[in-house]
Amino acid sequence: MDAGEVEAVDHGAGAVLPQREAEIVERLRPRHPAAVVGAVAAGEDDRPAGPVLWALEDAPEVLRAYREFVASAPPEVATAVTLRRAPPAPFLPVELHRRPVCLVGMLALAPPEAAERLLAPMRGLGRPLLDLVKRRPYGGLPRPAALAVPGRA
Repeated sequence: MDAGEVEAVDHGAGAVLPQREAEIVERLRPRHPAAVVGAVAAGEDDRPAGPVLWALEDAPEVLRAYREFVASAPPEVATAVTLRRAPPAPFLPVELHRRPVCLVGMLALAPPEAAERLLAPMRGLGRPLLDLVKRRPYGGLPRPAALAVPGRA
């Protein structure tokens, strides 16, 4: 496979279909925005993905910015927003366990540096309690539901 190509995995049927990354994103985005998460790289660099958590009292500001962010985000960006109590998970600091938070899970399927720039406006918003976005291999990218629940991938 050449650089810029990915393998689309149909988890239901187990089929693997080689296609160009942009073609996959453009085909899946209109009907299944989060389906681009199912793309698995063939020899590409890691991509940034994961959640950022803010205090629930910051939710109005975060949600206003989120609305603007997703309205102008390119198809390579996938997000999920959740208002919930942080789970008592070992990867979260104890002081965040069960604390009400505004959580935005995000990823960008673009070359690594471009992907970082695409996510920077949301990641840099306000005073995040915790930013768990990190570069992950395509195969390690979170499933759509896992974007909203840290640690589930």
